[in-house]
Amino acid sequence: MAKKHNIPVVYHGHTKLYEDYYSITKSKFISKILTKKAVKKLNKADEVWCVSEAAKNIYNNIGVTAETKVIRNTTSFKYFEDECVINKLKKIYNIDTPNVLAFVSRMEIKTKNIDFLLRTLKVMKDKGVKFKQIMTGGGSDFEKIKDMAKELSIYDDCIFTGFIEDKKIVAALYRLSKLNVFPSICDNASVTILEAASQGVPSVCIQGSSSAEIITDGVNGYLSPLDETAFADTVISALGSDRREEVGENARRDLINKSVFDEVYNLYVRLGRKKQR
Repeated sequence: MAKKHNIPVVYHGHTKLYEDYYSITKSKFISKILTKKAVKKLNKADEVWCVSEAAKNIYNNIGVTAETKVIRNTTSFKYFEDECVINKLKKIYNIDTPNVLAFVSRMEIKTKNIDFLLRTLKVMKDKGVKFKQIMTGGGSDFEKIKDMAKELSIYDDCIFTGFIEDKKIVAALYRLSKLNVFPSICDNASVTILEAASQGVPSVCIQGSSSAEIITDGVNGYLSPLDETAFADTVISALGSDRREEVGENARRDLINKSVFDEVYNLYVRLGRKKQR
């Protein structure tokens, strides 16, 4: 269709291709074939717009020769101001501690590193830290994750909301949280970090992960090595920091690309004019 109407083709590069194929097929052979086919299609595009530098490097390293650019994600979340709703949610979920942590994602253990998160919470509990971990989202591992929380004796410290469609309620849950914990090492650029930032809530991520690319440790978020004890210590330190709110406001200022819609529009117009020459 693009060829017929002489319009530009842009691919949105947000997956890791081979790794994603392998997680589904469990076959290196099939994953290589699928990746090769994907690259062939990507190379027919005028440009490939990637969500992070890490994603761009992945596409370049697997043989994508089309021009690649980094166009970062953004969020449509607005700052949630209704304190009545926030207080109501505290009562509904029986939240009796100020140390509230958010996790909003698909409930998939491997891709989201949720087993790591649960073990981190166990470390925190063993250190005597009182907290509530809000787990928002649905997915194939939802029941298994709840069972893991029970096995680790942290089930009563977690709130499993399931999937929530209403973005305002999700925003309110971020608002009543002190931190957004996101230990995934598979995501190329998690939107949950931006959603939390829109509510002035900083995220704790894994150092060196793609999602951590936009975070400056201690400035607009927090970074930790891939180690349960280190991650727990980072969370505990951030919870007790008198700079946490400042870091959250910095995240709100730094991480959300408010001009991305205009940027994408202008880039596509430029490509369209180039195509017409």
